Amino acid sequence: PAGGGDGEDADTTGGGVHHPPVTMEASANTFDAPMKPGTGKSANKAVRAAAASASQSKDAADQVMITDALTDVRQKFHINPKEIGHGHYGVVRKCMHRETKEWYAIKSIRKSKVGKIDVLKREIAILQEVQHPNIIRLIEVHEDTKCLHLITELCTGGELFDRIIAKTQSEEG
Repeated sequence: PAGGGDGEDADTTGGGVHHPPVTMEASANTFDAPMKPGTGKSANKAVRAAAASASQSKDAADQVMITDALTDVRQKFHINPKEIGHGHYGVVRKCMHRETKEWYAIKSIRKSKVGKIDVLKREIAILQEVQHPNIIRLIEVHEDTKCLHLITELCTGGELFDRIIAKTQSEEG
């Protein structure tokens, strides 16, 4: 399949013409050829510098520390690959504690997507303090180089929004 990343050559033309995939080395070498007479390699250097700067700023966002230590959440929890929810910042999956075999939810948030780290830190601190039967319980927080992983109690029973809509449309609501 095209874009499958399995190393096989993909036919994306639909006409049966076989085109080998372009490797990173091959595409990178094309920057060394002048694009227009008179522009030479200096224009290509500007393109490379802009790409490197964008990559560095994304890497810098990933390097931000939210907790005080990087940990591997997979050492303590088995994470089910199937998503049970997703949003702008990340995905939610089920995970099982390797020792107790208890199921939890894990919300993995891409650090590069978070604009206000201080707000996220404050929300985590509040969730760690709150103990109420109607508020989801935060069990643990893990952080790696790319993501922040929030382990919470697993809430079953479907989407709250769907239940609210059903309730307001019924004779009871």
